[in-house]
Amino acid sequence: MDVGVIGIGTMGRNHVRVYSELKDVGKVYIYDVNGDAATRMREQHGEGVIVCDSMDSLIGTVDAVSICAPTKYHFE
Repeated sequence: MDVGVIGIGTMGRNHVRVYSELKDVGKVYIYDVNGDAATRMREQHGEGVIVCDSMDSLIGTVDAVSICAPTKYHFE
């Protein structure tokens, strides 16, 4: 299963770390409005983490998504 993480703040970094350690997770796709933060996460966790250039490209690729952006940015 491939998963996505939107938002690479404190909670998002934790989700990426845990997903990267799970044997049933294939790739972890990440998106953050701060592209540098997303790139640093990819460098930390290696080839299993893929940086997406938009939320739409992430959502179209994964089986599940963790929304880790601050609550005020969640769409209801």
